[in-house]
Amino acid sequence: MRETDFTAASPGRLVSAETLDGKYWPAFVPNPLPPSMAWSDDTVASLSKADRSLSELNGRAAALPNPYLLIRPLSTREAVASSGIEGTTSTIAELYQYQLDGLARDRDDAEEIDNHVRALQFGLERLERLPMSLRLLREVHQVLMSGVRGSERRPGEFRTSQVIIGSGRRGIQYARHVPPPPTEMLASLYEMEQFFHSDCNIPLLVQLALIHYQFEAIHPFEDGNGRTGRLLITLLLCEQGYLSHPWLYLSDYFLAYRQEYLDLLLGVSLRGEWDQWLRFFLAAVATVAADALGRVENLLAVRADYQERVSGHRTAGAAFQLIDALFELPYATGRRFQGLLGSSHPSARSHIARLVDAGILTQVERVGPTQIYVAQGILNAIAEDPDFRDF
Repeated sequence: MRETDFTAASPGRLVSAETLDGKYWPAFVPNPLPPSMAWSDDTVASLSKADRSLSELNGRAAALPNPYLLIRPLSTREAVASSGIEGTTSTIAELYQYQLDGLARDRDDAEEIDNHVRALQFGLERLERLPMSLRLLREVHQVLMSGVRGSERRPGEFRTSQVIIGSGRRGIQYARHVPPPPTEMLASLYEMEQFFHSDCNIPLLVQLALIHYQFEAIHPFEDGNGRTGRLLITLLLCEQGYLSHPWLYLSDYFLAYRQEYLDLLLGVSLRGEWDQWLRFFLAAVATVAADALGRVENLLAVRADYQERVSGHRTAGAAFQLIDALFELPYATGRRFQGLLGSSHPSARSHIARLVDAGILTQVERVGPTQIYVAQGILNAIAEDPDFRDF
């Protein structure tokens, strides 16, 4: 990032940032939101499509008798994808197994992703008592980063030193982006917080695109900015009442088009390319909402099929309870079922056997004394890779 990379259309200004070796380099301070921008016809059409897709998803999901049944599968996908953008490689199946028994191929990756799931849930619960604010963002960040890689980098606290993005170990002169110095950063954050609840006439989905860019440009934490910025999208959708429950997660799309995602964010800073960024963001909303709707229908079909398989048994009530628990975590052990039912261990094992006989559970081959089973139909519906070419 060099001064000559910026054009007159850049929505910000350059200031001097001091490097670790005492030298100075240009850092970018974004202008307060909202920007002055012209919307193309394509962007207006993209907004209309995104609104329709999101309304269909929200309407279908809100009509479910137990919407919470499907929140955990969708939020788990988001956690894996959002962390994947930052370089983790753990799969959804590996995360679930880690949540079951604490074992993982890459424990550091699994812990980071598990923290993401917990941070989202924490943020949603806090929104019941606290409006979206810098305070809430710090609290969410603390949950996200505590006890994992980067936990030494002040979880829950805004940075007090300069950070650089995309330079590897080569130094600030090779950085892809240099965010504001700490003093400028705080002023930019307060301006962004004011925009959270400003009375502007900009459609909410466009506001979210602007806020996500702004957060990434400010980069207020020493680590974990990307994941926090993507959590912010879902939290704002729920706080503003645009979604009845947290159904929409954009990280799958951002991961599939990771380089374009990063390039478009940078294009706003360098050249003021708001329209291109808005079209990308709105396409992500429309595409992911359609994918989530299809995934919800698939999960509901799996649930109906499973219930049909056990409906004639005298312990169908307990089986229904266990099937619903498998949507939260599609892996089972005798100990887990024992805790869920409050039963004896032999009774829990007999329930597992009945679900195995019904073709709902299959045994997982793992090293160790504990027998683990998976509801493969549920796992497949959650973990299946999206094919965004269909949208």
